[in-house]
Amino acid sequence: MSIPATDKIVATAATKHITHSFDVSRFKGALRSLEIGQQMGKIYNMEFENAKYWIAQGTEHAQHIAAEKARTDKVYSDADPRGDIGYAFCMNQAASLARRLRKLDSKLITPGIQSYLETLDQIAAVYIWLKSFKPIIVKGRKPNPNAPPPDLTNMATCAICFRQQKLVKENNELVMVHHGFHISDGAGRYYGYRAGSCQGVGFQPYELSSEANEAYKKLLGAQLLCQQEFLQKLNKGEITTLQYRVRSTGDITEWKTTSRGDSDWDKIFKKELNEAESNIKQIKSDISWQDDLIARWTPQSVVFDGTTYQASRG
Repeated sequence: MSIPATDKIVATAATKHITHSFDVSRFKGALRSLEIGQQMGKIYNMEFENAKYWIAQGTEHAQHIAAEKARTDKVYSDADPRGDIGYAFCMNQAASLARRLRKLDSKLITPGIQSYLETLDQIAAVYIWLKSFKPIIVKGRKPNPNAPPPDLTNMATCAICFRQQKLVKENNELVMVHHGFHISDGAGRYYGYRAGSCQGVGFQPYELSSEANEAYKKLLGAQLLCQQEFLQKLNKGEITTLQYRVRSTGDITEWKTTSRGDSDWDKIFKKELNEAESNIKQIKSDISWQDDLIARWTPQSVVFDGTTYQASRG
């Protein structure tokens, strides 16, 4: 399926809607990149979404501009589709609005509305074309053919997140570099995403020691005790006020405090009770996992800068 006709859409590009016009080169470039992907039988999701963004910018702009000659100052009833001309719009609404407008008496179809309908038809065709890509979309981002091969040297297994991470030598000891739980895919490829700081950072890799697991187990034990004490106080009615998050916007978090007897108390109290019970269950599971890792640890070796290092302790 080739690129649908877009001459009606492109013709509106130079006319500003309020203060903006749309970038024809990006619009046409997006269409062409999708056409190439279609010809190859494969397109990566990030590439598809980027192209779809610029196409949507163009189609939305086009319907606003085309609507200017189709609209009047008259106020229409909710049932009259002329009242929807030019308002909030997505590509998937084009076909529906066009069908509704065509049900009008032919005497009511002005030249402006006719031109608007032709624009809607092209937008609807583009939308159908975009939907046809679903079977060939490949998850992820298109690989860079010029990217250097991943550096798999000086790596070992983090004892906590159990992913392959880089090693660094500190105080004559090999330890894990700073990383988050999802920074690596396990094959040396790094994406720059860090979910906090892994508890294995600064400790020896699992091949050389289970010391990180011992330390993490101790931390989990303290967290478990804290959660158990909190749950006990909730059940005994010793806690009479609770603070909960209302919303977060960027770096700003809005909190609200509720007290026993308030209209929202029962809901927040039950939520806190369920979360405490869930946290306790999860922490106990994590402790059990660390116990298992400690119990089955066996000394291994790792290679760092060409030198083989043997495990010295558990």
